[in-house]
Amino acid sequence: MPFEVGASQKDQTLPMVITLRGDEAIVEEFTYDSEQAMSFLGIKRSRLNQISGRELRVARVRRDRYIRPVYRESDLKDYLEWTRATATHLSSSKAIEQAVENLDDRFNDVLAVFNQKLDQVADEQRDFIRTEFESLNVSAPTPLPVEREDEQEKSLIHVGKVLLKHSARFEDVRSDLAKMSERLEAIHGTLNYFVPELKEISVGHKSLRFDVDQKFTQLSSMLLEITDLLGDLQQNQDEIALRLQSAIENVGEGEDLVNVKKPKRRRTRMRRGYNL
Repeated sequence: MPFEVGASQKDQTLPMVITLRGDEAIVEEFTYDSEQAMSFLGIKRSRLNQISGRELRVARVRRDRYIRPVYRESDLKDYLEWTRATATHLSSSKAIEQAVENLDDRFNDVLAVFNQKLDQVADEQRDFIRTEFESLNVSAPTPLPVEREDEQEKSLIHVGKVLLKHSARFEDVRSDLAKMSERLEAIHGTLNYFVPELKEISVGHKSLRFDVDQKFTQLSSMLLEITDLLGDLQQNQDEIALRLQSAIENVGEGEDLVNVKKPKRRRTRMRRGYNL
C-alpha cells in the first residue's frame, strides 16, 4: 500500500489527506466543512486541526478562491467509534453517576424524615396545647380562684417555652438542610465540570498511545535493519580475514626467502709522514 491509514479509519483504500480538483465522483461524499465536523465530533478547532490528516481523513478542495478542508460523514463516524470511552472510563462514569444518584436519594430520605419529624412535633404540640386549654375551665362564669389562675399562667408560660425550644430546633434543621442542599449543588457542578474533561483526557491518552506505538514500530524496524547491517559487516570481516590468512600461507609456501649478507666496510688508516 503506497500510503499509511490510521486505525481510526475503517476505509483503507484512501489516504488520510486527499487533494480534490472538484470534478471527482468522490467529492460528493465530502459534505462536512470544519464547523459541521466540530459540531459532529463535539470538539474544538484546535483539536480538529490536530487530528486532521493523522487520525481523521480530510480532503482539500477549492471553494471560491480558497482551499477548504472538507470531511466525510463515514470517516467522522469511524473516528467517533474509535474514540469511544473505554471500559475503565465507562465504569468510572457509571460510578460517578451512581454516587450522584445515591446523594440524591440520601437527600430525599433526609428531607422525608425531616418532614415526618416536623409533622410529628406539630401534632404533639397541637395535642399538648389542646390538652392544656381543655384543662382550663373557661366555660364557668364565676371567677376562678387565684391559685387556678396561677396554674394556668404557669402552663401557658411552659407552653411558650416549649414552642420557642422547638422553633429553634426547626430553624437549626432548616439551616442544616439548606447547607446540605448547597453542598449537593456544588457536587453536581463539580461532576458536570469534570466529566467532559475526563472524556477529553481519555481521547488524548488514546491518541498519544497510538503515536507511541507508531514510533516504537518505526524504531523496532530501524533496529532490525541495523542488526542485519552489522551481521553483514561481521560476515565480510570474517571473509576478508580468511582470505588474508590464506594469502599469507600461500606466500610462505611458494617462495624461498634469500638472506643477503651486507658487505663489511673496510677501515683504512693513513700513514704518518706520507706526502702526496
